[in-house]
Amino acid sequence: MCLDDLQLPDDKAGPLGLYQCHPRLEISQFFSVSSRGELRKENVCAEVFNDRDVQLTECHGHRREQYWVLYKNGTIYHPSSEKCLSNENVSMGHGLKVDRCKDTVYQRWKFDHINNTAVLV
Repeated sequence: MCLDDLQLPDDKAGPLGLYQCHPRLEISQFFSVSSRGELRKENVCAEVFNDRDVQLTECHGHRREQYWVLYKNGTIYHPSSEKCLSNENVSMGHGLKVDRCKDTVYQRWKFDHINNTAVLV
């Protein structure tokens, strides 16, 4: 399963979702962790709302709710909530959550291209 924008229009906020990985890279699944710690796709960034829900909203550069840390084991940690991006109990086509960090496959993500000096801890 892959991170996916769930066909969200570029100018709309909505859930960061989970969907079956496409055989070839599609724009809906092209995410990166920026040097500023933003989990982003173009001009939208993953932001935590209500201490649990992860939404894609316009990147604002204020860090806090849009700041993430990618660990070498694939965990994506959200320092402000002290939780990790998780797909546990999330159905395909639905929004991801942050949850208490656990050593589990539900909280490990794989990026195809990583700059090891940028944000990995």
